Amino acid sequence: MRSIRTLLFLVGAVAVSVVSGCSKDPVARSRDYLASANRYAEQKQYDAAIIEYKNAIKAKPDLAEAHYKLAQVYEASGDPRSAYGSYTRAADLDPRTSMRI
Repeated sequence: MRSIRTLLFLVGAVAVSVVSGCSKDPVARSRDYLASANRYAEQKQYDAAIIEYKNAIKAKPDLAEAHYKLAQVYEASGDPRSAYGSYTRAADLDPRTSMRI
């Protein structure tokens, strides 16, 4: 009986830790992705940077900085059409962004 309680307690503890790890604050998640993307972009690993910027945007869609930096990476990788769309979205979210373009 005691081993069943112990087992149930352990299963419950693992479930709580898994759920709490998955529910990380969207702002914190987006900042983590943004930092990772910035590192990839600095190393000119544009495909990986694009994925991470998109992850940042998925976590926090209104993060103008992520849209702006995604646009820069698209531009550096030779995709002006996607860059234009991301620059536009960044400017829509934060008009000050358009001053950097």
